[in-house]
Amino acid sequence: MCVNGYLSQGDVYTLLRLLGRTQSSGLLRLHAADQEATLAVHGGHILRASICSGPCLGESLVKNGAVDPEAIEEALLLQRRVAPRRRMGSILVELGAVAIPQVSAALTEGIRDVIAIAATWGAGSYEFEPQCEVEWDATFGGVAIEAVVPAVDSPRSVPRGH
Repeated sequence: MCVNGYLSQGDVYTLLRLLGRTQSSGLLRLHAADQEATLAVHGGHILRASICSGPCLGESLVKNGAVDPEAIEEALLLQRRVAPRRRMGSILVELGAVAIPQVSAALTEGIRDVIAIAATWGAGSYEFEPQCEVEWDATFGGVAIEAVVPAVDSPRSVPRGH
């Protein structure tokens, strides 16, 4: 059963803390005006996060100097031809283009960025699909929600569900 409701500025933190405390797993979609963010959650960890206007993992790794653009192209080609369901980070590690800690750091940075941006949205809505199957990659493990969400923000109630 999908759970949905409305968000005001900062409620994203409250919602994520609730998902962390309950060790929830599923897909969280956040919407505001023309923005959309998606977070894959598993057992109180955020496995990945994306935002419609944000960079992908490969772009972040190139920007940080962790991998060269040619390795990204090779990984994308491999992903399209051989392993369409494999995640970019896993392919890059397998190719020897980047080390696991570098991918983990880039994933953590990306997750923090998505959460920080979504928390500034004035008003919006959310949908959480707990039955949604979320791919778990034990290599990277995800980021504990409490590690990327401030312990306290401005006083608020839990986001209003409907």
